[in-house]
Amino acid sequence: DDQWAWRVQLSKSNKASNLYADFEYRFRYYKLAVLVQKCLLIVTLIFCAELPLFAAGIFVVIHAIFLAISSFLRPYLDPRPDMLAIAVSFVSTFNPAMALLAFLGVPAPDWTGLAILAINLGVPICFVAVGVYLRHMQRGKKAEAAARRAEALERERRSLAELGEDVDEDEWDPDSPFLRLQRQQIERAINEYTLRFLVNFFAIVVVFCFLAGSVVLLGFFNRNLQAPVIGHTTPASLPLNVEDCVVEDSVRQLEFLTYGNWEDFTRHCCCMPRPVSDCEIP
Repeated sequence: DDQWAWRVQLSKSNKASNLYADFEYRFRYYKLAVLVQKCLLIVTLIFCAELPLFAAGIFVVIHAIFLAISSFLRPYLDPRPDMLAIAVSFVSTFNPAMALLAFLGVPAPDWTGLAILAINLGVPICFVAVGVYLRHMQRGKKAEAAARRAEALERERRSLAELGEDVDEDEWDPDSPFLRLQRQQIERAINEYTLRFLVNFFAIVVVFCFLAGSVVLLGFFNRNLQAPVIGHTTPASLPLNVEDCVVEDSVRQLEFLTYGNWEDFTRHCCCMPRPVSDCEIP
């Protein structure tokens, strides 16, 4: 991880480094996992809008999975975004969980709103403070490790010099032209690979988004085509600031096309034929 951080975080020519430079080497594709999480949340919000109980449960499961990943795996190199990710995942799991309890009809005490506000504000602040402390401790440990590595390299170079072997100073100098050239080549290769991967990934995402949008439009068209009655009452067509009985009368006139009741409406208007079923209408 230290070698990975040294290679990617010091990069200046790699424009795509912000997509993976903040993560450990084994979690370098974690940004794509976050993108998949957002897509799942959007899909749930679009297709389960009329099922709030089911949508709240899906939200809880998705955020709980990423809460477990952030808590146990900690994919970031820096403890501060790790702690912030844990706090955000916890709050994002807590809020739909409270909504789920509300949809289930579980009674809540009067101080629930205050508790929700305190958790949404207090948990991120506390976790960020813990992350800053852990970052300070991490910097101290890394400085000690770097000093030990430098001392070991210096001892190795001196031992090679004592044995009479040629020592190339450029190989030991981190700012030498040789190492800068090697770093630029590695950055260029990583940049090209990352951009190709992202282009292919987003091309697939665009294709599936187009197909999903086409299916949604076909579904709306099919539903409107098969509907026996198309509603026409809108809030703009109702009178405002009047008594409820006047609103009911206005809605009745709109629904029955000014005929007033169902009998007059069916007597004067043509209706769509309906197949005969075995069910009896009470």
